[in-house]
Amino acid sequence: MGLCCRWGTIFESESEVGMIDVIKRILDKNNEISDYEIIQTKTSSSQLFYVLDKLETNRVTKNVDTNVIIYHDHDEYRGSSSFIVNASDDENSISLKIDSAIAIAKKINNPKFVLADKTDDKLVTFDSISDANYNDACVKIADAIFSAKHDENGWINSVEIFVTNIEKHFVNSNGVDHTFNKSYLEVEIIPTYSNNNEEIELYLDFKMLELDYDLITKKVEDVLKQAKLRSNAVNIEDYMKHCPVVIQDEMLAMIMENFATDISYQSVFNKANHYQINDKICDYDLNITVGPYAKNAVYSYPFDNHGLVIKDVDIIKNGIVCANYGDFIYGQYLKQDKINGNASIIKVDTTNRCKITYPYLEICNFSSPQLEEATGYFGGEIRLAIYHDKDGNMIPVTNFSISGNIYHDIKEARFADTDVTLDYYKGPKYIIFDHMSVN
Repeated sequence: MGLCCRWGTIFESESEVGMIDVIKRILDKNNEISDYEIIQTKTSSSQLFYVLDKLETNRVTKNVDTNVIIYHDHDEYRGSSSFIVNASDDENSISLKIDSAIAIAKKINNPKFVLADKTDDKLVTFDSISDANYNDACVKIADAIFSAKHDENGWINSVEIFVTNIEKHFVNSNGVDHTFNKSYLEVEIIPTYSNNNEEIELYLDFKMLELDYDLITKKVEDVLKQAKLRSNAVNIEDYMKHCPVVIQDEMLAMIMENFATDISYQSVFNKANHYQINDKICDYDLNITVGPYAKNAVYSYPFDNHGLVIKDVDIIKNGIVCANYGDFIYGQYLKQDKINGNASIIKVDTTNRCKITYPYLEICNFSSPQLEEATGYFGGEIRLAIYHDKDGNMIPVTNFSISGNIYHDIKEARFADTDVTLDYYKGPKYIIFDHMSVN
C-alpha cells in the first residue's frame, strides 16, 4: 500500500508490519534473553543509469532488513550477539537463530550495562524529498544534470541517479519504539574532457536531502570545469609550494569528524583520545556541535543505533573541549550522568574567518584523502589543484602531495567566510593552512 506523506513514499505489507511483533513474541518467551534490540530498515529506491545521454536502465528496488541483537547476562557479565531475520524466516527458524545467538552471547564477557529507557523526548523532525513519484524525480534530476553548460570538448560519460526512501523502526525490551522516514537523492557522474586526443576523467558523487535542481546543475558544471582544468594541469613548480593551502569538501569534513571522534566516549574509554575535558585545542573560538540534523545533510537521523533520542550538544566551545558524547554503552562504562548518544551530524562555527588572499594553493581533488587519528597525519596525493598567483591568475597543477599534522596545524588554521553542507557536515566551506608540506 503506498502512502504519501511529508517524508516521502512509505511501502508496507502485512508481513512486514507483523514481523517485529512476531520476533518480540518469540524473544519475550525466552528466559535466557536478558534484553534485546530490533532494528528494521525498509528501503525503496528508483534508479536511472545513463551512458552518455542515453538511458540504459530504469530500475525500482524494495528491500527489508531486520537486525536483532540479543543480550545475555551471566555472573557479572553481559554478552551479546546479533542475527538477521529474512522474509523467508518463520517462527521455527527465528527460534533456531535465537538459540545460536544465545550460545555465542554466553561466551562474551563484557561489563554489564543497561539499554535505553522510554522517554518523553520528541524526535527532531525535518524535511526531505517529498515527491510521491520517485521515478519522475529521477527524470527531473537527469534533466538538471544534462542541462549543465560545457564546451564541445567536455561531456558526461555516465550518470547513475538514485532516489531512495528509508523507513527505520527501532524497538527494545524496555519499551522504546521509534520510527522515522527520510528520502534523499544520490548522483554519481563521470565527466570527461578531451585535450589533444587525451581523455581525462573525474568522478563526482553527491547526496542531497532535498531537491534543488539549480544546485544539481551547478555541481555538474563545477566538476566539468574541473575536468577541463585537469586536462590542462601541469606539474607543480617549486615557487607554488610556499603559500597557504586551502582544503575543502571530503577532507575538510574528515578533519572535523576526527576532532569529534577523538572526544567520543569510545575513544576516551579505549584511551585513544588526544584531548580531555577542558583541554584547549586552539586559541580562537572554534565551536563544534554534534546533533541529529542539519538542513540538506543526508546523514541526519533523529535517534541512534541504541534508540537514544539525539539532541544538539556542544562538544567544543571557544576552542576548548567541553563535553563528550557517543555510544550509550561506552557512556555507561565511563559513568556519565547524562549520555548524549551517537550523533550523526557535525556542525562547525567560528569567527576566525577571512577572505582568501593571493597567492594560495586550492586543493580540488585528492586521489585518496587520508587522516590517521593516532598520529594526526593528514593529506594525500593530489589529482587536481589550482595555484592562484598574486594577480589572481589560475594555474591548474597535478602530480604532487600535501601533508600535515592536524593536531598542530589546527592551532593556526583559518576559515573562509562562506558555508557549505555535506553529507554529515555543516560549516565553513574552506579551511586554510599556512604551513603544510607540499611535495
